[in-house]
Amino acid sequence: MNFFQKLFLEKELKEVLAVLVQVEAELKKFDYPIIKKSVEQCIFVSLKGRTKKVLEVNKATPEMMVYSIIANVAADYLGSGRYHVYRGVLDFSGQNLYSILNICLKKLESTGFTFGGQSVAGFRLVVNEDIKGAG
Repeated sequence: MNFFQKLFLEKELKEVLAVLVQVEAELKKFDYPIIKKSVEQCIFVSLKGRTKKVLEVNKATPEMMVYSIIANVAADYLGSGRYHVYRGVLDFSGQNLYSILNICLKKLESTGFTFGGQSVAGFRLVVNEDIKGAG
């Protein structure tokens, strides 16, 4: 996204993107660049033009929204089987993605966030089952 496109974004989306920059710095040591492009695409596809409404409906802050999107993307990547040595065993990049997922889920759990009515603990169980079955 170039400078001019960023200039005309809605205020709430700019806040989300500012949080994303902070979170990226925190997660960089865990191979975050693996999922960076997918996270950015998810943010723009799901939030552009309707960020304020999404935040209000989900009763979420920009921080919660960023962590939930990163957690969802990391969970999708982990469930794909691409980051496994063999069934149920993650390779080095998969372990880093799992660390990213855990950081995000801990932050979300402390705020009481739910994934569409599903608790953070329930989401974690689903991801762990996906990891066990993939590879």
